[in-house]
Amino acid sequence: EVDLCAGDVEALAGFYETCFGMQRLKGAEKGCVRMGFPGDRLRLNLLQKDRSDFRIGEGLEAIGLCVPDVKTSAARAEVRGGEMLRAPGEVIVGASKIPDEPKETKHSSFEALVQDPEGYRFRLIEREGEPRVSKVVYRASNLERSQEFYAEVLGMTVLRWRSNLQSTPMETSLTMQFGDPLAMVDPNGAPAILE
Repeated sequence: EVDLCAGDVEALAGFYETCFGMQRLKGAEKGCVRMGFPGDRLRLNLLQKDRSDFRIGEGLEAIGLCVPDVKTSAARAEVRGGEMLRAPGEVIVGASKIPDEPKETKHSSFEALVQDPEGYRFRLIEREGEPRVSKVVYRASNLERSQEFYAEVLGMTVLRWRSNLQSTPMETSLTMQFGDPLAMVDPNGAPAILE
């Protein structure tokens, strides 16, 4: 679960319902709205907090959402008070270090980056099928140290190292998950975490 603080959880929950198709889920405590997609394992808890009691940190880069139509979701977000940070379009990334791919390998996806009215960023990734939360992306200054911490302390395993030589500035990403990467599949048999 991912906890997000908000000055008005009802307004933010309405934004997520209208723009991304998320649903309110049972089991939330007072002052909290639990959001997610049916059958999805990752949930967002919207916690009611006074704006002076929290600030959105620099560590949270974005929450990845797989949606069937990026253009529609991004347009809805903009109309409902969100901000378009990167317009819908093709995103190309380079080869993975783990699993090892030839250096010239490129992967593409259709994406947009939007910011909700509270300031949280969402990376919208176009995928067939039911919408779902695909990942939570944090910034790290030392990927090796982060990998060691998440592996040794939390028991996570490396799914993918990827360098994006085409980005400015150049970036490298480390994708980790709980459990055996080969055992983590969604109901359709696809990897549970997709990039």
